[in-house]
Amino acid sequence: MKQLAVFVAAGLVACGGPPALQLEIHRPCNGSSLETNGVAWVELAIASPELDAPVRATFGAGESQGSLDAISAVSRATIAVAGRLADRDGGVGSVVVAGGVGYVDLVENQERVALVAGQVRTFIRATPTAEVDAACTEQVMARVSHSASLLDDGRVLLAGGADDNGPLSSSEIYDPREGTFGAGPAMTVARSGHAATVLLGGRVLLSGGFDAAGKPVASVELFDGDTFLPPVGMDEGRAFHTATLLKDGRVLIAGGLGSGGTVVPTTAIYDPRNDSVVDGPNLKAPRARHAAVLVDDAVVALIGGVNDVSTVGRVEFVDIDGDISINGPVLRTPRSDAAVGYLANKRAIVVAGGYAERVQEIGRGTAITGIEVIDIENDLEASAIACADANLTTPRAAAAVSPAPGGLLLAGGSVAPGEASNSAELLTFDAGPCRPTIDPVGDLYASRFAGTATPLVSGDVLVAGGATIAKGTFSSRKAAEIFIVPR
Repeated sequence: MKQLAVFVAAGLVACGGPPALQLEIHRPCNGSSLETNGVAWVELAIASPELDAPVRATFGAGESQGSLDAISAVSRATIAVAGRLADRDGGVGSVVVAGGVGYVDLVENQERVALVAGQVRTFIRATPTAEVDAACTEQVMARVSHSASLLDDGRVLLAGGADDNGPLSSSEIYDPREGTFGAGPAMTVARSGHAATVLLGGRVLLSGGFDAAGKPVASVELFDGDTFLPPVGMDEGRAFHTATLLKDGRVLIAGGLGSGGTVVPTTAIYDPRNDSVVDGPNLKAPRARHAAVLVDDAVVALIGGVNDVSTVGRVEFVDIDGDISINGPVLRTPRSDAAVGYLANKRAIVVAGGYAERVQEIGRGTAITGIEVIDIENDLEASAIACADANLTTPRAAAAVSPAPGGLLLAGGSVAPGEASNSAELLTFDAGPCRPTIDPVGDLYASRFAGTATPLVSGDVLVAGGATIAKGTFSSRKAAEIFIVPR
């Protein structure tokens, strides 16, 4: 059976000239086509920073092609498709199928662009669109505790992590314009449990992690879009730390596991202006496997984690300009490996799930469902736990977490010792942080924890890697999939 099917070819005409490209809409290799979802209308849209407004066209699903005329020749175009139902009057209704690709160069008059459209609120397998009969694409390598970074050109860099034989020094790149993964350059050292930070200007900073011998790495290195540059040393090796981009372009590297498995009570600051790492303020509480969010230009909130004996409840704010760490509120349930998101327009941090008890190894513990919300005040010491009444539909720790329209997507995670989840849920906060709408969404193709979730330029989310456990044995994942966000 053919996994891909061209449903419509749209001639996109630049400035009244010949067609700049042919757009092919394919079905996902593990999903249904537009026709079988009751689509009555197809909407095409081209957006670009170089256009004053998106250019759109809607045509009947039964038509063989549609056109968008007089599009300016732009070099960073995002092309999206939405399959819509008919409303009661036969007009254009709600979106049931969608997809998109980002940063297509229309200046070069490309002849063909292919995208995959899947049902909204479901996961589809990444699909090699160039070959009609190709199977679902997979990553180049299985990897868990890796990093995933959206590059300035719309591709996604997967770096390091570990497979079933230990930490990796390899990288690979997902290209949404092809729907495939390709081998990337090697890092200077193997890194698993490291942190990746996309810098201002688009380069990616990798910090710390465990090397091939299982020792914490005392260096950082940069990916410049083509290769990894020579490393820069840190005073202290660390893994399962956080690395947060500040408004001025510096990066706060906080906590982590150090030599001998002890939890690190220090921070470091990477400055891209001189490619250096210097010491930052000491933490109030040593922590690893925590979360971090930027709450002001140079203030980072650290949430949860583990110390040498227990999970951490105290939230603290690291003020880089003041060179101090400030005590914040105490979580009602101390936890590590939680899903954390910052609602900037509401000045609130959402903390969901995680492990309430200190777990020596991710995947070996029992997760919780509880959700807490932290209100951030201008006087940081006055910040408080606003509520702790809501619960996830499924216990999950070390889930893949991504921003999604109006809230957060949580995919997979560790449920109980030896059990990884293949479920996902969407948290939205239209009614306020303390009254989330929590909706189960389509199941993952592959259960996993300690994977990554990366928003693509199209708005959809790439879920990659992770691990599962079978009969007590970890198995790293190679299957990637894409969540089609509601439109």
